[in-house]
Amino acid sequence: MRFYGNVEYALQCIEEKKLALIRASRLNDPFDPPIYVITEDAAAKNILNLDEIELDLRTRFYDPTFITSFCEVVEDKHPKESLYMWGHYGNGHRGVAFEFNFQILSKCLRSFSSDGIEAEEKLFPIQYRQPPVITMNDWQHFSTGDTKAVEYKFEEGFVCKTEDWSQEKEWRFMLEDRETSLDVIKDDLADDVMSAVYLGLRCSQSEAVIKQTRRSFPKAKIFQAKRPRHRLQLEFEEIV
Repeated sequence: MRFYGNVEYALQCIEEKKLALIRASRLNDPFDPPIYVITEDAAAKNILNLDEIELDLRTRFYDPTFITSFCEVVEDKHPKESLYMWGHYGNGHRGVAFEFNFQILSKCLRSFSSDGIEAEEKLFPIQYRQPPVITMNDWQHFSTGDTKAVEYKFEEGFVCKTEDWSQEKEWRFMLEDRETSLDVIKDDLADDVMSAVYLGLRCSQSEAVIKQTRRSFPKAKIFQAKRPRHRLQLEFEEIV
């Protein structure tokens, strides 16, 4: 499931029937993906420039990596019911949320898997913990061609966030593309990939979203969020 705070962008995605992946170095959060490089002694700190090390690592790993994220749908705690998600990612309940059929989505994402790796193998659950630390010893090995430790720790960093974000239950689809100069790449979506669309309480373009969804994803169910009296929660009414 994905939340969209910008309804104009959501409408564009529905109309084009595409899913966007963004270059990792262009993510909004300065802590995402995280990277920690530490010195083990004062001498190393004086010899090596940490800013140059970080820039080199970002260039090697961040720039060619593209990411898109989803919230896990759990039956007993569906993300559509989360006031936090609607407030933070749904632009204060003004946005929309898309729920995908995972099996069909996986087939759509295979067009990105030209390297022979199945799409499912590029989908990772976020681990809510501190990321591994890249030490100066790791970097010295990296400088001499032994790249395993740094590559492993850096890849681990892509799927780590602090506990503050744990309620999101995020999964990430990641791929590498060293050829494109674009910061956003898009993949085609099948007509039946969208299982449901949820309209926020304050969504002001509901009619446009309904119309475009019916046209692009005719099998998708559409729900309008409602605020019940005397309860701090959301209810959803299907639009038929």
